[in-house]
Amino acid sequence: MTEARTFTEQNPIRVFLLDDHEVVRRGLSDLLDSEPDISV
Repeated sequence: MTEARTFTEQNPIRVFLLDDHEVVRRGLSDLLDSEPDISV
């Protein structure tokens, strides 16, 4: 088995959002961006 990766503020999870509704994109972006280990 492989070892699980650890994500931190210095090594964040990077997320690219794509949706045709701006409200959905903004909502998800605001929600995910509030997490310290996720970069949108």
